[in-house]
Amino acid sequence: MVTGIDRSGALARTRTADRIARARSVGGTALSPAVRLLFRAGRSPWTRLVLLAGLLASSSLAVLPALAGGVRVAGPAIALDPPIHDFGMLPQEGIFYADIRITNRGTAPLQVHKIASDCGCTVADLSDSTLTPGESTSLRVAFNTHSFSGQVRKNVFVETNDPGMPRATVGIKAFVRPWIRMDREELDFGAVPRGTPSVQTVRLYSAASDQVRIVKLGYPEELMEAEYDQSSLGDSLVHTVRFRLRADAPAGAFTKPGLVETTHPQSGALRLKLTGQIHGFFRLDAPSVSFGQMKQGTARMRELRLTATGSGSCRVQSATCADERVRVEIVPQTGRDYLIRLTVPASTPAGKLKGKLVILTDDPIQPRIEVPVVGRIRSPSAPEEPERFEGGAPEEEP
Repeated sequence: MVTGIDRSGALARTRTADRIARARSVGGTALSPAVRLLFRAGRSPWTRLVLLAGLLASSSLAVLPALAGGVRVAGPAIALDPPIHDFGMLPQEGIFYADIRITNRGTAPLQVHKIASDCGCTVADLSDSTLTPGESTSLRVAFNTHSFSGQVRKNVFVETNDPGMPRATVGIKAFVRPWIRMDREELDFGAVPRGTPSVQTVRLYSAASDQVRIVKLGYPEELMEAEYDQSSLGDSLVHTVRFRLRADAPAGAFTKPGLVETTHPQSGALRLKLTGQIHGFFRLDAPSVSFGQMKQGTARMRELRLTATGSGSCRVQSATCADERVRVEIVPQTGRDYLIRLTVPASTPAGKLKGKLVILTDDPIQPRIEVPVVGRIRSPSAPEEPERFEGGAPEEEP
């Protein structure tokens, strides 16, 4: 007769045998004889605990090489090598290529549905759109540096049936060195008293191997003169262009185009913006007056300050606007300054505001000051439109 204790012990031995049978193979490899000592009859709980710890440590060490070789993921799984490609420094006006390796790390076929990029400058071509488990293919990326300058970052997107990463991203980096780099595109002389020397400088950089020369400078000759020289800096040529205001330049605010032409066949003319204000006794606080966009039925006011800068005293004699819808008022300030107040009444009909504010003074250097006035009055139903300029003189066409 079997006692209850015997039945419990037999049941325990049966369950232990089942566990051993299930544990005899891990990843297709049979357990070593030393491991089976863990379940030998008569072992104390403490002894079994020590043996179990040793078993776990050995198993972890055995698994590490398998992880280093890459673990297969259930289903399709994409891997990119490299995930980011850095072209380094590239010249302008060229097409450069990179090969990205796409590998299926999964256990099911990987389907590439679509290749896209975030700009037309980057195009990718895939040699094979279906990859079996473990198979690789090459993704060729073409990067066109035309119209780029400096640091550039773009992305190529690979859409697949990988459930964990349906849209993988390949990063593209490059530093594009232009054929000729200009350190400034706008030269602002600021407010300069007439007859005061003032110079603005722009530097152009080109590769010394290109042997670039400046062949022409374009600028308003009634306002300024220009000169240039050339020097070396490492593997670059430095072209320094200096624009100097003429002593007899006419007073007034200006916004003029400038250009620099070189011998480089792919660079073309480099354009500049030349701005400033040559003034007499009075200095304007803004070269133009803009009312912006107004709704019909609303009034708007703008103020233009004339600040006295010279010795002695000069007076503002009159101020009128060629656009008669703009009302003009002269407001003398404490000291020798003046405020010119311009108002567009609420009753003004819809339409454009465009004219010149003409200020007459007794200043012998600048008896007549002209300031552009612009704006737009729109009906309540009309959509708002972008303004051509705000707070600056309109630029003349080159």
